[in-house]
Parts: sequence; structure tokens; C-alpha cells
Amino acid sequence: MNINHPVDRPSGPPIIGYQTRAGAPSHWRQRRESGSAGAFEGLHVVIVGKPPSPLDASKIALLISAGGGRVERNVLAPNLNLAVVSPSKSHQDKAVASLVERGVPCVFPQYLVDWVAHPSVCLSHHMMFGSSASAPIAALEKARGAGHGSNTDDDVSEAF
Repeated sequence: MNINHPVDRPSGPPIIGYQTRAGAPSHWRQRRESGSAGAFEGLHVVIVGKPPSPLDASKIALLISAGGGRVERNVLAPNLNLAVVSPSKSHQDKAVASLVERGVPCVFPQYLVDWVAHPSVCLSHHMMFGSSASAPIAALEKARGAGHGSNTDDDVSEAF
């Protein structure tokens, strides 16, 4: 087990087959109870390709919609904020190339799981094809762990 990667440090209940950081479920519950937006509130996300097991498109769509986001079916939708792309896709794939050209951030599927399971961990290592978080994504990423100390995974369990 690699203890330097937050997903490899089991300490909470699993989310779609992945361990969470202690306190992550209560973090999101407390945010909702206090009237804060959901984890993916207002995001328009497209899923490109088949995610690796244990993830699948329906689980990803459920996670996004439960967090207040919307899953779009068309890679050409004009309001996309994020593309969840299968690791098997290359930048030469027609759909991926279109998204990259339009500046839609492309991420590995694990990005969404880590977003929820590790609310204070940096997610930049999940970006694909040289993309980076757009302003709306960056603001939501920053806000997702707000009020819970520094931006390191080790501090998350102590904050709850």
C-alpha cells in the first residue's frame, strides 16, 4: 500500500469501492445541513468512454446528480464545465479533442471520488491532456474543504 496517495489510506466507509478519509461523510452532511451547496452544485459534466471498475457511468452519474450537478449526454453541449474521461481515451479521440479545444477540463474518473472522499486534498493530479481547473471548478474545489483547516489530507481527520 502506498501511504503517500490519499486514496490508499483507508480510514472511512467506502464510496463506490474506494475508501474515504475519516470524517468525509459527516463533512458533506454538515455542509448540506448548514444550507451549503452540494459537492457538484451547478456543474454540467459529460462522461467520455467507459470508466474502469469499480466505477461505471451510472455510478458516476449518480454521484454527480446527488451532489447537485447535471450529467450531459452530448460532448458538444455548450455549457459543459467538466469532462470525466476514461483512462483508455487519448487526446486524439475525436470527442476528447473537441473538449480540449473548447477548454473543457478533462479529468480521470477518480477525480470525482477523491472530490467527495478527500474534501481537503488537491485534485490537480487528476487533470488529463494538459487541462487545468476552470474558474468555476477551481472555486468549487477550494470551497469543498472550506472551514476545515489546511489543504492536506492528514489534517482532514482532525477537523471532524
